Amino acid sequence: MRAFTEETTAFSSDLDLHALRRGSIVNYFSTRSILSLEDRITNVLSKLDLQFRRALQLGTPLNITHLSSTVAMDMASEVCLGPENSTAEFSKTEPGKDFAIMVRNSIPIPNNFGRHFP
Repeated sequence: MRAFTEETTAFSSDLDLHALRRGSIVNYFSTRSILSLEDRITNVLSKLDLQFRRALQLGTPLNITHLSSTVAMDMASEVCLGPENSTAEFSKTEPGKDFAIMVRNSIPIPNNFGRHFP
């Protein structure tokens, strides 16, 4: 299986196949499951807020694409690997830059996922 092609576990153009795959993970997106992530989400978003405040204070621009990558990576890595193994993207000098570049260079365009990384 090749990553980021149209017929992988992440993407499928066949509607029946997509419904089957989506059905296997639907419980992870229940209201109860999402609410259990509230503290982690709040923690990551407070780091994002800190980035905005720091940039405003210093008068420096922020790359929103990189910051959205940072939120995604910090959230996903903390949920999947635990806080002690998080990617800690917000602690980097240019948060999310490396991840955004890696994704942009790895995913063939057009692709439903790749279009979110201009």
